[in-house]
Amino acid sequence: KVDSTAIDSNVYDLNRHYREHAFDRLIAAVGYQAFFDPSNILSSKVLSNSNKTITHNSGTETGPNYILNSTTSGKYYIELTYSGSADDALTVGVLNANHTGEMRGQNDSDCFGRRFGTNGPASADNINNGDTVGLALDADSKTLNIYVNNTLDSSMSGSFSVTGALFLAVELWNGNAFTLVDLASYSYTAPSGYVAGWPQ
Repeated sequence: KVDSTAIDSNVYDLNRHYREHAFDRLIAAVGYQAFFDPSNILSSKVLSNSNKTITHNSGTETGPNYILNSTTSGKYYIELTYSGSADDALTVGVLNANHTGEMRGQNDSDCFGRRFGTNGPASADNINNGDTVGLALDADSKTLNIYVNNTLDSSMSGSFSVTGALFLAVELWNGNAFTLVDLASYSYTAPSGYVAGWPQ
């Protein structure tokens, strides 16, 4: 005689298993609003706009200003708008908690930094007031693609060897500012396979 109770129990367990895994995949595919980390910015910088805008205030102190939270896997895309002068050197990049000093020009186990402006790797790397900078991080294959107004800047993008939990960060000075765009107001669609937003 077939035990219908046992069959029902097994079917329930299988259904629950698939529902849980489907839910896990759904959660993994969600990006959240990005914010700058108020505990991990330099004293020469000022946060505003609910920690979504960072501005260089005064002084010559340079170094990374971290975006809140890190990731070890996944493909995420965030947008920032730039406010400042054209050719004003500034840096975006990916790094870990061990990095010290400036990010610009770095590509080692602690930091991959790419500098815009007159000291960037190419003159085409300059950005202008109001431009949108897109950062597409693939934490699994360890690549950072950098877009300006939805155009891939291949000379700024590349593979990196940073180890451990990965943070995104920016460097800026001379009164310029970066604003993390509201997730619902992104100007462009995330590249194929990437999730718009940042881990929570």
